[in-house]
Amino acid sequence: MGILTDICMILALIASFKQGGYANHIPGFLNKFLPQCYRLIAFVALWNVLWFATRNIDYFWGQMSLVSGISTLLILMPLIELEKFPRFLQNSVLTLTIQRLASQMTGWNYVIVRIFLGACILQYSTTLIKLNLA
Repeated sequence: MGILTDICMILALIASFKQGGYANHIPGFLNKFLPQCYRLIAFVALWNVLWFATRNIDYFWGQMSLVSGISTLLILMPLIELEKFPRFLQNSVLTLTIQRLASQMTGWNYVIVRIFLGACILQYSTTLIKLNLA
């Protein structure tokens, strides 16, 4: 699951650059592919926070999964298209929360979350490489 989590975090970080001046530097095939991955990325991030972190919060990897899951979810907030949600969720607490968080993810707030996510990617990647080389 660590490899899938790492890949999802990398995709979320790449997708976060669709918001700024670097949007032109994302390759075309990846630009078309990323919006289809948002559900998978959100599912993996929620799994990190709600299942793994809550069961292992006393350990380092439980705390890492909490930070990486929350960072990944915050990165996704401005990218989610709420118009594509089912009608019964259109004016729910969930969509209102997403809208509020998305409005907060601008400027330095978004940069700080990107830095946290980048640090999590670095930690996950180096650990996975060490585990596979041992």
